[in-house]
Amino acid sequence: MATTPQKSVSHELAHEDTAVVMPLHPTLTVDPGGMAQQLARNVEVFGAALTDTGHYDRHLVDRELSSVQKAYDNIPSDPNAHDKRRWFTSLSRSCRGELTPLPHFSFSQAVNTENPGPRDIKQMPDDLRLNPLVEAMTRYTVRVAEYFVPELFDDAVRVDLHAIRYQVHGAFLALSTPPFAHRDSEEVVHVILIDRKNVIGGLNYVGVGSRQCNIGFEMNEPLRGFMISNTTLHGVSPLLSADGGAGYRDILVVTVQKLADGALGRKYDQAN
Repeated sequence: MATTPQKSVSHELAHEDTAVVMPLHPTLTVDPGGMAQQLARNVEVFGAALTDTGHYDRHLVDRELSSVQKAYDNIPSDPNAHDKRRWFTSLSRSCRGELTPLPHFSFSQAVNTENPGPRDIKQMPDDLRLNPLVEAMTRYTVRVAEYFVPELFDDAVRVDLHAIRYQVHGAFLALSTPPFAHRDSEEVVHVILIDRKNVIGGLNYVGVGSRQCNIGFEMNEPLRGFMISNTTLHGVSPLLSADGGAGYRDILVVTVQKLADGALGRKYDQAN
């Protein structure tokens, strides 16, 4: 497993963790190294946990990563942000571990003061959502959340997937949404780097145990990522072109939260 020099985040491996209750695609391994429980402890104690390729089956990564990266070339523009392309989809995870797509709806975030209303972001296509590597990253995030907030799984939970491309060219910057340090409302958030080309910046930072963001790290290798809770302050610095030409940073964000009445946006609520 690859390591990172961040002193504030533990990398001690947990004991073997093989008790998997979720029905799986036959090629998937939810927790090949038995590390999900330790990641949950890191989120609880330190506010953040780092992830990388070592948290997924190596053969799965070798076989599927390039197709996931190519799929990001087809992401449509975010109607609310010229510097981003974005897909979004939402799933229900049952008590039996089944992941079922929810009807598509307008996405919104209370913390996003720049775009406070519902945002009509295009739905992630099934061929990306069902890609074995994307499914593995999704289920792994859920697995960590099961350890971190077990009471959440007494009922069905909502799992959201955001495929985002930050794009830059010339002197134009790409900014996160929202473009300032904030806390998300979801119980667990997992941010995973898919690819980056011809960009500088994009320094991730988290605030652990204070109001200040006091840990910074840069994700340069595909499948580097970090998990945080809804109590962790976090943000990312602006992204710039490395040489004035076109560049991008692709990420997958997986979030886990309670599947509550009224939580799925205006379109879903009106249709149901």
